[in-house]
Amino acid sequence: MLPEPSEESTSVNLSSNTLFHFTNNMDNLLNILKNDFVSHLSIERFDENGNIAILYAAAMVSFCDLPLSTVKQHLRYYGSYGIGLSKRWGISKGISPVLYVHERSKLYAIQHHIKDIEAIRLASSTEVHDETVRHAKQDELRNNLLNVNCYIKPYEGYAWRNGKFDSKIKRFYDEKEWRYVPTPPMTYGLFGFPPEDENSEYKLKEFEKNKKKWNEVTAEMAGTISFTPNDIHYIVVEREAEILEMIQKVEETKSKFDYDSVRTLITRIISAERIREDF
Repeated sequence: MLPEPSEESTSVNLSSNTLFHFTNNMDNLLNILKNDFVSHLSIERFDENGNIAILYAAAMVSFCDLPLSTVKQHLRYYGSYGIGLSKRWGISKGISPVLYVHERSKLYAIQHHIKDIEAIRLASSTEVHDETVRHAKQDELRNNLLNVNCYIKPYEGYAWRNGKFDSKIKRFYDEKEWRYVPTPPMTYGLFGFPPEDENSEYKLKEFEKNKKKWNEVTAEMAGTISFTPNDIHYIVVEREAEILEMIQKVEETKSKFDYDSVRTLITRIISAERIREDF
């Protein structure tokens, strides 16, 4: 039997009981408070031997379970406005931590060849003579494989930001990401093209140009991820001077939340300035 962990070994929280979602402006945060979460497309890139091996866009909502004491870099990169909700709420909605892989890991190899696995399995399904049943099995397999795919993230790589890939490698592992992926998963332009594909740059430009329209379609198809005021642990604004404005905005949501809930939410507003100074 393993010994009980000592107080010293558990004195520092390595994860939080809160799932945070950060954004770069107050309007986005207010939209979440008023209309719940909606899925948006995110480009995922996997490199192998210095070249792009896999590139696709998948619908999701991203969170992290970083403690506030370690969230400062995350704020600088993703934005200083956010909402923190109970991890219990997240688990009830099917939100799960991602699997981080590198190009030498067996999980990466499985993900890299996932289309081949699907092809083999679908070929063997021809033994099912009922065409309706066979198609249902094929759809189920495809969705299961895509679901696995959507929860795999490179250990480190190049993030897609502002219509291009960052020039510096980012260690995604440090983000402790959790994801909500709609059921069935939605992938757009499952590129999967090799680096020598002459159309790869064009496809990325087309994706960026049409992203708003595709996000609207995705949101309509996937629906929302709802929450109650009791699920909310924190509402984060960038500056202390914005807290009063956020209080007024929260009070305007009375049509969605009752009076007592609104008053409780007001006590959970904190600024990124305060987080940087005190945590």
